[in-house]
Amino acid sequence: MNRKGAEGITIGAIIMVFVGVIFGLVILTDGISNQVASITQTATVVNSTQTFPAAGANLTLTGQLVSDFIATNSTDGVTIGTGNYTIYNMQLLNGELTALLEANTTPYNSQDVNLSYTYEPFGYQTNSGSRALLGLIIIFAALAIAVFALVPTLRSGVLQLVSR
Repeated sequence: MNRKGAEGITIGAIIMVFVGVIFGLVILTDGISNQVASITQTATVVNSTQTFPAAGANLTLTGQLVSDFIATNSTDGVTIGTGNYTIYNMQLLNGELTALLEANTTPYNSQDVNLSYTYEPFGYQTNSGSRALLGLIIIFAALAIAVFALVPTLRSGVLQLVSR
């Protein structure tokens, strides 16, 4: 950029910093933050219509650990009692941890039901220490972008021009 060693910030340095900061912000917001959020936050399913399995059969639920599960009959809205089903969390199915709903009785066999529950998505970090460290990754990525923007500015002496 500044091949002769002259002091001052050049247009090339300004463009390099601008492009670098924009690129860093795009990676930070669309890449790093989204990925960290997908493995550190639980998600919720609300009134997902599913066909209740026959007695002894399984229905695969979204996520690896299901909590706050509520099943209601989709035609009349009556809550289905917990004696009619069993939830099995952390079951290995096709190489992925998942939750299964197993029907215990036949009154709702092949009927449409509405399911609502909170779940941990695939890859969710169950260890709180891991979730804390993943949050630090976002902070350090933002600091790296700030350093990338500030170093050429501080080296060029622009701040001395402003203070005069």
